[in-house]
Amino acid sequence: MRMLDAFSVRSLFLIALLLGFVSASLYFSRSAFLLAESSSEYDFKVIGVILYSYARAYTLKEAYWNADLVILGEIVWSENGYPCLYHRVKVIRVFKGEPVSDVIIVEQEGGWVRINRNGEYLEGWVIVPEDPPMRVGEQVILFLKGPHKWGRYPNLQYSYMGVFGRFRVIDGKVYSAMYFLPDKIDRFKSRMWAVLILKGLEGYEEVNGITIEEFLNLVKN
Repeated sequence: MRMLDAFSVRSLFLIALLLGFVSASLYFSRSAFLLAESSSEYDFKVIGVILYSYARAYTLKEAYWNADLVILGEIVWSENGYPCLYHRVKVIRVFKGEPVSDVIIVEQEGGWVRINRNGEYLEGWVIVPEDPPMRVGEQVILFLKGPHKWGRYPNLQYSYMGVFGRFRVIDGKVYSAMYFLPDKIDRFKSRMWAVLILKGLEGYEEVNGITIEEFLNLVKN
């Protein structure tokens, strides 16, 4: 699990939903686990959720101005961590800052895990309900901090502000997590959590199928 910086200070609780396992130890595969390409559907089994108690909520403008780097990018490759994901993001446009490369590494919390209890194994995904795994092929606008000196890719990897700093771009239109997330992933609520967190914060409700230029006008002016 990566170190949380001042950009994303929050309390973290990992709730393992073990489908009959009362207590268990979590072992995270040390081999890279590639996310399936070609599908943006969340069709995987969820065995646990990460719930955050956010120390601070950001308006859309605050999130933008607190970011070191803001880009439009496409997820081109992903690998699993412990439990986190490392995405290769191809930079399409830069709106703020200067990326270290045309393809950057972005860390996301949550990932695939393998749970062992007395020799019995359960495999599946641990997710942040309001910020589920980005998938290969998705176009996103990300509000990023970094590059960081720590992690699997020191001086190369970035972190982002979760639900406050992730936006989906579909057919050239931008959506906040209040709109692009599914109602449920497996049996867990997803969009509801984003709405509860973002509702009432200036800017996010307006990011519902607007153009990229309209989005930039919202965050900059």
